[in-house]
Amino acid sequence: MEDVAKRHGVLFLNLFSVTQRWMEQSSELLTRDGALLTEAAYRRLAPVLAEGLFGKPRAAGEAGQILKAVREKKLVLAQVL
Repeated sequence: MEDVAKRHGVLFLNLFSVTQRWMEQSSELLTRDGALLTEAAYRRLAPVLAEGLFGKPRAAGEAGQILKAVREKKLVLAQVL
């Protein structure tokens, strides 16, 4: 996938390698079923994903407020769908 992304000028983030390393090094359960990440793992992954997409943060955000907004949006979408 990374090669295809490069050929087409598309950003590629290898999150598998990041999470695989965490799984090997952590005694904490990071998935619910071996594939789907737990909420704690998503909290850990969020800054990695944000930095990969947008670069290093210029100012520290309030993670709790961001998580609340994401949950509210998810709830609204669930009601619409």
